[in-house]
Amino acid sequence: MKFLSALLPLLTLGLASAADVASEQPAAAATPEKVVKALNVSLGVQFVDAVPEFGIKAINGIPTKLNLHIVNNEPEDIRVQLIQGSLKTPKGVELRNLTASKVGVKLGKDQAIDLPYQFTTEMHPQDVIFNLKMFLRTSEGLAVSQSAFNQTISIVEAPTSLFDPQVLFLYLLLAAGFGASGYFVYNTWLASVIPKTKRSGTDQVRLVRPAPTLAATSAGSYDESWIPEGHIKKPATTRARSGTPKGAKNRKGGE
Repeated sequence: MKFLSALLPLLTLGLASAADVASEQPAAAATPEKVVKALNVSLGVQFVDAVPEFGIKAINGIPTKLNLHIVNNEPEDIRVQLIQGSLKTPKGVELRNLTASKVGVKLGKDQAIDLPYQFTTEMHPQDVIFNLKMFLRTSEGLAVSQSAFNQTISIVEAPTSLFDPQVLFLYLLLAAGFGASGYFVYNTWLASVIPKTKRSGTDQVRLVRPAPTLAATSAGSYDESWIPEGHIKKPATTRARSGTPKGAKNRKGGE
């Protein structure tokens, strides 16, 4: 026990000296990250269907098309790897990332190219910041991201028309629904409440017999106007002789 009590202070002193030496050693230097500056390229963005006087608008459900013009001003070749857009609020809050378009085109010195890009929105009408980035790669294999467009655009709804097929189909569907509902309500509640009107004898349709074609004009005779004259045979009138003729009586009286 006396030996252990004498050895304990020596151990404590050794640990303290080791801690001091470790604290005096300089910390290992962190590996510095290689920062790549922006490349010397000229970028331009042109919206296809935009009217500058009314601002840039993205219509919900309709693709917004644009052209990206790139000119390589670097002394070496560069490669355009990817184009991607994003939408943010005016305060910088990220809303959503848009479709990424793979390019993989190599540009030589002073070479220019136009690249198409399009995106579709389905959002509430509002003003957002549209940021379009282009990812490049140098001849040394270094990746560089460079902003091509970062401005405010307006998201609006598509204009509606009365002759739109979707609107017409909606009207037809609503009319069929209201008609079916009215028919169900009538047969369920109104048909048993509303009394049915009975038709009287005078309202009934009377049947009229057609007149015969040969109508009797008088007893024993008919209308002969439609019979050709050659077919009509009138009976000859003969006067029957009775007694002595009148002339003979006169002659007898004269005698």
